Order: sequence, then C-alpha cells, then structure tokens
Amino acid sequence: MASVRLSEDLRNRIHRNAMEAFDVANPQWKPTTEFQTKIKEAIRTSGFQELAKEIETKVNVNGLKLEKDHYGLANIIPEKIDVTSIELIKPKSQEDVDNGLVSYARDSVSLEMDFETPVNLYARKGHYGHFSNVVDVRTFEQEHTMWVTEDMEKALLAKKAWREKRENYFSKLRSLLDNCNTLKQLLETWPAAESLVPSEKIQQMHTKVSRNQAAKQRREAIEFDADEANQTVLTAKLMGG
Repeated sequence: MASVRLSEDLRNRIHRNAMEAFDVANPQWKPTTEFQTKIKEAIRTSGFQELAKEIETKVNVNGLKLEKDHYGLANIIPEKIDVTSIELIKPKSQEDVDNGLVSYARDSVSLEMDFETPVNLYARKGHYGHFSNVVDVRTFEQEHTMWVTEDMEKALLAKKAWREKRENYFSKLRSLLDNCNTLKQLLETWPAAESLVPSEKIQQMHTKVSRNQAAKQRREAIEFDADEANQTVLTAKLMGG
C-alpha cells in the first residue's frame, strides 16, 4: 500500500466535499407551503396593503399623472409587483436577546423567506429606487400577529441551531484533517471519509510499490537529483570536507 500524503489541496478538497455532504444531510429551515400561504394572507390583509389600495383608488379617481411627478408623490405611492421573497421583521424581545437571536444594538428581529410562487402585492420604493420587500408584523391584523411572531421565533431558533451545528462540524473536521499527515491515517481514524476522497487518491493509496519504487517516487515528488547530490558529497570528501 502506497503512502499518500495529505497535501493542503487534498485536505481542502476532502473538507469541501464533507461540508457539501453536511448541507445535503442537514437542509436549512425553509417555510412550508402552508406557512407561505398563511403569510401571504396575513400580508394581503395588513394595514399597509389596505392603505396602499385606498391610495391607488384615490389616485385613479382623481386622475393624477404621477409620471410627471407634479405632486412629488411618485416615490411614496406603492405599486403592485410580483413578490418572490420577503424579510419579516418584528420588535425584539428580551427572550430574543437571551436566545442569541439579536444583539442589544438592534431594535428588531428579522427572518428572510422565499415564496415557491410569487404573490402580487403593493410595495414601496426605497431610497435607491428599488422596491422594498420588508414586511413589519405590526402592520398585520391582530389575528395574525401572534402566530406569525411565534412561528418567526421557532424558525429563527431552528436556523441558529443549524448554523451552530454546521460551525461545530466544520471546525472538528478541519482539526481532524490538520492532525493527519497521510490519507491512511485519516481513513484509520474516520473510515467513512473514503467516500469524500477523490477516487484517484484511493486508487493511488492501494497501489503496491516496492521500496525502490517508493524511493524513486519520493525523489520525483521533490525533484531530487541523486547524481548531483552524490557528486557534491564525493567532491567534499576529496577536498577534505
């Protein structure tokens, strides 16, 4: 069995493959279809959406030509767009701080989520002309505010637990790789790692080599010229070195 050195490049490849395997085996939190549907309904019936609808009606009734912006209203009147993702925000609580979901420096807690299918909603433009996808739960009807807040906290705790688990796995795996000098040592410590190693390296490890072959491979690996080195040693002896 040949000795395969764990080079930095090979360590990184194994580490990257292991992290990809972790992400497949441990998917991040994402909203269920039911949760998405309930959130969409909560947004549709929110105070902001109702107010935006009233503004649009008054604009149409009065025939205001906003494209000329004579009234300075173009940037504050919401438009209807297809929304594919939102950022839910709510005021932080002491429990949020205690659970490590938000720092003392911030006033709110946020949860980003994508929709499987877009929803047509009123949105307003931000300072740079882009539509904002921030939704404040305080604009929801009371019947929605409580369950949305509770589900937000559950989701944020799940996301935090996932991050901590991934960071722990990342550091322990890195430590293992850094403490192994050869592929054989790694597989003796963690046999399942074989599935993460490039196939050519496994094949190389299982290739039988004689001592002479091994010596030749070492010389070639470091581009060692034995003849030149021998001549240097011989010359030194002849000169009394």
